[in-house]
Amino acid sequence: MKKIAFTCSACGALNVPGTGENWRGFVNCPHCGARVCVAEDPQVRTARKSYRELVEKTGLSVTMILELQKRGLLPRDLAERHWVHDTVAAAVALAVSSEEILRGALARIPKARREKLVHDTPSDGLLTKWQRVVLDCYVKEYQKDLADCPKQPPGKLGPRYGSVVTSIPDMIRFLEKQYQLTPATSRPWIKRLKKVAYNRALRAQGGAQHGK
Repeated sequence: MKKIAFTCSACGALNVPGTGENWRGFVNCPHCGARVCVAEDPQVRTARKSYRELVEKTGLSVTMILELQKRGLLPRDLAERHWVHDTVAAAVALAVSSEEILRGALARIPKARREKLVHDTPSDGLLTKWQRVVLDCYVKEYQKDLADCPKQPPGKLGPRYGSVVTSIPDMIRFLEKQYQLTPATSRPWIKRLKKVAYNRALRAQGGAQHGK
């Protein structure tokens, strides 16, 4: 799935970077779902250039810039920003680079929340009983399966990811029966814990880390 920048012609949302699937110059808008042609949109190149310039100037990541836009500290179209906006971005960059400021901000956040901010998945001690069951199940299954497999190259999940372990629908049904969990609650966690389990099995095998 290629990340691209585009402006939706249906709802007018500026998406940088986009999260839709790029197929022959078309992409689905994550806001309204409309299929938009982005092959020759000059605004795409302008938006990319604006984000790249601000990233290089301030050192902020694109994710941080998008969050500042959501909070109204930066304009939605970076091409329309003024010196005030650049000053705000520079001040935020200075703040996030200061350990004292970050320490003071993190001290106001509960430990569980801090763990979630630092890691995609909380440490094992913060997982619930059913989450530990899912993680342990996938770790054992992947360790058993990868024992006789060649090591995977860096940055790849490998062809056997998800092919020889308990499927997500089967795990959902098990949790629904055993712990009375709804699919909406269990499915996101199963996907995350499954990937964590695969990474742990790879590390145990001596393979490369992917994701967490």
